[in-house]
Amino acid sequence: MTLLRLALLATAVLVASCYSIDEGAQQVSYSRGSRTSWRRALGYQPCEADLPNRWELRNGKLQDDQPRPLPDICAEIECPPLEELNTTGCGYGARKVNRTAWVSTMYDLRNRDVTSQQAFWSLFMYISGYNDKYIQIPMTAPVLSSVFLDPTTMKPENSACMSFYLGADYQTSPPSPLNPEVDTDKWEEVVVYYRAIGGSGVPSDEKWADEFDKLYTAVTAAGLSVDPERIMTAGYTRPGYGQQRWEALLLASRE
Repeated sequence: MTLLRLALLATAVLVASCYSIDEGAQQVSYSRGSRTSWRRALGYQPCEADLPNRWELRNGKLQDDQPRPLPDICAEIECPPLEELNTTGCGYGARKVNRTAWVSTMYDLRNRDVTSQQAFWSLFMYISGYNDKYIQIPMTAPVLSSVFLDPTTMKPENSACMSFYLGADYQTSPPSPLNPEVDTDKWEEVVVYYRAIGGSGVPSDEKWADEFDKLYTAVTAAGLSVDPERIMTAGYTRPGYGQQRWEALLLASRE
């Protein structure tokens, strides 16, 4: 078991709890979606081990476990401007994320079931009008959670960061948060490597660890290096409402 996998299991990285919101909180609904190729669903070339076998296909795995294609999601809800990049090998995707503004807040991983909920609501209150302009800002996708690691030991720090992307209309001059624990900031252009997760429910902690392990293996096999100090999860869809898309993310090394 790799050090990265051990760190992930210890951290139990997921953003599921932050989606336990009421009917009015997120107005975008996601349909179940139709059958599509695994290449389109994932956004990258899958490895053979990523594909369902014949028995699984007969039992509906093709439709049930495919992640919802990102272009379909971003046609319904605003996403950051992304540029998909060519990759070598299989089992991961790469994209460039332009310099963009986000709103973020920190939360404590030692009690993450409670603190991640609080973080989500702090951000949701900001876009709902708890800002210095008292304006409502449309919800976007994804919801990001970042966990920071000690680059030597790969052990997670106690704090994590949750972030919402601020839509195009609010990139230049976003309203200032009234909550002192919430901040807006410009993130520099970055390349990220990702693996997509589908299904109808929330990925388990073990599933997250497995996907990060596969992502790290695929990226390093392609001769690429990653930032050893951060791992990220992205939630693009609301659990329990149609076809899901979650992503495990590693940042490309800037060195």
